[in-house]
Amino acid sequence: MRNSLKDTFLIVSGFIGFVASIVTLISYPLFAENKKIWILALAAAVLFFVLILFLRFIQKKNKEISSLRNRLEFLEKERNVPFFKKWPLIYAHMWRSGTIRPDNPVILDLFEVKDEILPNGRLRDTKASFYFKGKFTDATWQFILTIGGDENTSFDNLNFVVEDLRTNQRLNAKIADRGRDETIKDIIISFKNKKEKGDTFELQISWTWPKMLLELRDYISLPNVYSKSTHKAILSLQKTPEMKFNNVEAYKYGPQDNEPVFLRNVYADDANPDRYTLEIDQPEMNADYLLYYE
Repeated sequence: MRNSLKDTFLIVSGFIGFVASIVTLISYPLFAENKKIWILALAAAVLFFVLILFLRFIQKKNKEISSLRNRLEFLEKERNVPFFKKWPLIYAHMWRSGTIRPDNPVILDLFEVKDEILPNGRLRDTKASFYFKGKFTDATWQFILTIGGDENTSFDNLNFVVEDLRTNQRLNAKIADRGRDETIKDIIISFKNKKEKGDTFELQISWTWPKMLLELRDYISLPNVYSKSTHKAILSLQKTPEMKFNNVEAYKYGPQDNEPVFLRNVYADDANPDRYTLEIDQPEMNADYLLYYE
């Protein structure tokens, strides 16, 4: 509420400054005999407008600093957050420590994650796609999903789409009531009809997160935390043609692992030289599967 009031104040003040500048310009004939007064009025209006722009810039920087401070405070409190290569595995730690615990009454026949790196820049936007196929172990109206990213982007700007592939209908999704809409988002997907025990389902979920992956080296992950059990998981990475990977490696980071465990090297698909795919039968529950590229 406080931030929205600040935003409203800055918008209104900026508008007033803009109007004052216009009025000063068109009032020149009234002050033709005393140009000093007109020049002072114009300078004051312009100064006011510039001041508002400066305050807006400061407000944006304060938000960025606040977000960074929150993440540093989290790392300070959670000293046992593990590292993979040079990155802290914050989300994996939160899933297994109970800070985040999606609890869906489902058994998954297949859980597939596709990450597509989009063109341009050293820090790339990423289009993510989650596919769930399975059945319900209990009655429910909803499916809970937790996602994370590096850039603090609001839910409304993610282009978040949920499709029920059994009915070819789009489903509603919203941030959970606890209201976290930052780098970590708890999302509630609502079904149009109540799902009963034994009902089967297929969901396709996609979104685009800005400035998510580094061009030279980074990793993507499949968090096997959304079901009671999963029979098969697939994790794939789609790069742009100009990106050149020297090496792609697969890792598993399970609840009992002190650090990510190397599984194997992953090579480009025969049918698509820009795609790298990892398939896992009977994936470990509450484990993160990682594809690292460099």
